Amino acid sequence: MPLPARLESLVRTRAFWDRFSNPGLEPLEDCSIRFLIDQRHALRLELTVNMWIATLYVEKDGTSGLLGFSDCAHPVPHALSWAEVDRLCQAIAISDQAFPHPGISLLFLYRFAVMKVDEAADRYLSLLQQAYRDLYPEDAVRSLLSEADTRCGKVRWVNGAGREWPVQDDDNLDFYLCSFRHPDIEEFPFGALASALEAAANVINGSTMPAQNPDHPASLS
Repeated sequence: MPLPARLESLVRTRAFWDRFSNPGLEPLEDCSIRFLIDQRHALRLELTVNMWIATLYVEKDGTSGLLGFSDCAHPVPHALSWAEVDRLCQAIAISDQAFPHPGISLLFLYRFAVMKVDEAADRYLSLLQQAYRDLYPEDAVRSLLSEADTRCGKVRWVNGAGREWPVQDDDNLDFYLCSFRHPDIEEFPFGALASALEAAANVINGSTMPAQNPDHPASLS
């Protein structure tokens, strides 16, 4: 499913990504981006006027559940691990050639990810580096990678009753975990997300297409 026409050109500019909203750009109408995983599952990103709010949903069989949102006031974005974002982006790239990986889907979705404290981050940061490489000079990319590396927050992921969620044990002034993904929040779509992640794995394992764009090798330079 291609990007809305107005976004198609904007996402290829540094100004768009600098703030995810830029007063110098013409106002945008509200729009929706649907990242297809398979015929039953998708991620849907709702963008408000001027990009002040980005809200992420998981879809399964036509129903949707809120994963998180990012805004300028009180964001609650941390819905996914980086491994999950990588898996989803790989499946999206296979299901919809409009979104090669690493690329636009990663640039939108990594904002909803949080790294595990013990995560080997090189692969994920290198993918992000490749996605940004045509938009920013090297020094700016390094700064963006540093911001994306949230291992300083010492977030760990715990399992229980077939669910996984992020936990931050200690207060950290450099990074603060904000997530709806917790078993105490009954509305979080644990089941739909687990189903979407399983579907993504099946798409990747059953495809003869490369899950990663060969023009964007995952290696830090």
